[in-house]
Amino acid sequence: MLLIKEWLQLPSASDFWTDKFLDIVSNFINTSKFLQIEALLVASISRILVNLKNFDSEDVDDLPKALLKEKQQEVMESILVGEISTKQLALEISHLDSELFKKISAKECLHKAFQDKSKSRNYQASIQRSNIFDQWIQTCILQLKDLERRARVLIYFIELGQELVKMGNFQSSMSIYSALDSPNISRLELTWDEIPKRSLRQWENLKCIFDLNKNYKNYRQEISQHTNPIPYLGILSKDLFAIEEGNPNEVDKMINVTKIRLLFGQIKSIQHFQKIPSSPFPSKDKTILAYLNHLTFCSSEELYKMSIELEPKST
Repeated sequence: MLLIKEWLQLPSASDFWTDKFLDIVSNFINTSKFLQIEALLVASISRILVNLKNFDSEDVDDLPKALLKEKQQEVMESILVGEISTKQLALEISHLDSELFKKISAKECLHKAFQDKSKSRNYQASIQRSNIFDQWIQTCILQLKDLERRARVLIYFIELGQELVKMGNFQSSMSIYSALDSPNISRLELTWDEIPKRSLRQWENLKCIFDLNKNYKNYRQEISQHTNPIPYLGILSKDLFAIEEGNPNEVDKMINVTKIRLLFGQIKSIQHFQKIPSSPFPSKDKTILAYLNHLTFCSSEELYKMSIELEPKST
């Protein structure tokens, strides 16, 4: 059963997702007898089948609000118990991130336009999505009062970060790093003590990638190994700002050709990254996409209070 679930979630299996084939799998699920301990897994497969049958290419915002509200808690619980695999969630996240990244125009990156919300709508939207994702992750962890469950969710997000890196999505993997490295989460010593060595090694790898030493040398090496990555816009902004501020527009009353070449190099790099195939991250779960587009989260002040309540400061 676990193999069936994992296979249905593989993008490479999409050629088999005809109505006839899905009906065969559904019939097998509905007519077979399973052990009681397999009930959750069977229910998960059934939901995946329903999503595959009902999925179309329409905008996720077309999902009825009533259905979205009804399914939000279900999706949240599925994530918290690990019923939605990290690979599947990483795929859905990357689908949204890639679509937004491809909308960023060259003019949003020139003359420090990325600092002006009125001149860089798509750039700012991507940054805002990352900030929301960061706070949502913290909320998911801090809302759990049970230590063991909180540790499991922390492990889940570490693994999700690894999956996003594998897919070349550095925008959202950075959000995970930022969330888990935040004071609200990093101070939870009792929770981190429950994390197994394997997950801690994954966490150290994620920290290593986003180490700011030597101008993010590790990140730059990692992203160079991907053909069409989704770059971390924070570093992209720093690079563009450094070029704009570190080089005058004119030299000896003539246009600074060196500055133009540096800016052109950055824009060319962005446009190269944007040459992502139309469906590099094929989404197959419209409900999850809609959920990710409407994440709910606590404020920074609330997150701090929740963290202190879970593990009070030592006196």
